Amino acid sequence: MVGLMPPTMAVLDLVEFCFQQVAEPTQVGYHSYYRHHHLTFDRRAGQAKWCADINRLFSRNGLAYELTSSGRVLRLGTPVLTEAVRSSAIATGDDELDDLLTRAVAKYLSIDSTTRSESLEQLWDAFERSKTIHDSNKKLGAQALLDGARTSVAMGERLSTEAKALTEIGNTFRIRHHETDKSRVSAEDVDYLFHRCFAFLALVLGLNPR
Repeated sequence: MVGLMPPTMAVLDLVEFCFQQVAEPTQVGYHSYYRHHHLTFDRRAGQAKWCADINRLFSRNGLAYELTSSGRVLRLGTPVLTEAVRSSAIATGDDELDDLLTRAVAKYLSIDSTTRSESLEQLWDAFERSKTIHDSNKKLGAQALLDGARTSVAMGERLSTEAKALTEIGNTFRIRHHETDKSRVSAEDVDYLFHRCFAFLALVLGLNPR
């Protein structure tokens, strides 16, 4: 139907597809008989120009997306907070925990709202696993994790309170458990919950870049 706007996901998929195909043409010679130029095509230059042009359009129209140099469109979210997530150094020494955190970040940066909501499950799984990396006894392991991060008695108390609150959130909302008595997390709440839990893990696990 004329005038029907395509879905946002379809447009962003097209942007990524074009990135894979685009190349910058350069004239290298002129064929006088047929009166045309011979061309070479530089893929890297074309992709760099495509990124710049697309990101300029995103910015001009106030769209919270970014086309990266790898050809993937990411959602920017809240710029300062999202940059903190993207720049975190995920290297806890526990491979499974690193994998959970990496998958959580990848899903959170997705342009698809459903995938973004799924990021909370990986993140809260990472939160629960973090309690056992120092001791398989979750209670002892959680205390060891907090003791290693606290800089004062007062901060230790705050971290303990926050850990309990995050545990309650994971048990109350439909994040890791999907029983009918669990509350659904709305798309508007994903940013807040993700950043709250990630900020806690970044502190106690030392994920913040030095």
